[in-house]
Amino acid sequence: MSFISLTKDMDAPTMTSLLDYMSQRMDLCVKVISQDGRVKAVNRHGLALLGAEAQDICGKTWTAFWSGETRIRAEAAVASALAGQTDQFTARFNGTSVPTDWEIEAIPMEMEDGVVTSILVVSTLLSPTAVTPASDWNASDTLERLGGVLHDLSNFVSATSSSTRLLKNAEDATRVDTIADLLEDHTAKATDAIDALRDVLDVLKTRL
Repeated sequence: MSFISLTKDMDAPTMTSLLDYMSQRMDLCVKVISQDGRVKAVNRHGLALLGAEAQDICGKTWTAFWSGETRIRAEAAVASALAGQTDQFTARFNGTSVPTDWEIEAIPMEMEDGVVTSILVVSTLLSPTAVTPASDWNASDTLERLGGVLHDLSNFVSATSSSTRLLKNAEDATRVDTIADLLEDHTAKATDAIDALRDVLDVLKTRL
């Protein structure tokens, strides 16, 4: 797997980390993000998933590809990774030929003198799955949905934590309102996840 960069400053340890990660999962768009938030490199398969060229991505501020509440969430994930913490969220991206849903992880990668100097942003393209009526669920279906519920709740906790950190430093009233809207959106998703958990439990009760 090869990576495209507009500069030649990608050292061997960085490339090794990227290649090791990519060897495990192939449905990914992987970006190296510098301390100032710009894309230093992206994998070729990621460019193909986005339908983009290197010059469309490299050298650009990654969070600028997002808008509205999602951009605030992306900024929070970058801030968390630069602070040394892994963060993740799911979002819909409208920059592709058709809107695409992604699971995104921001991971601290390189450090100098205890300071994170670059992060890895790993975006997994989410494929739509067929909806099976609850009455027809088998054990695998039930476990899959339970795992999805736990994942959604984990995203909610992560989003709440990141938004709380942003609120502590937010001085602009508009930004505070945007973060509040983001929290409201994730609260609604958490409520949906809880309802889904109830559905899973109802199915399990009928089979005990």
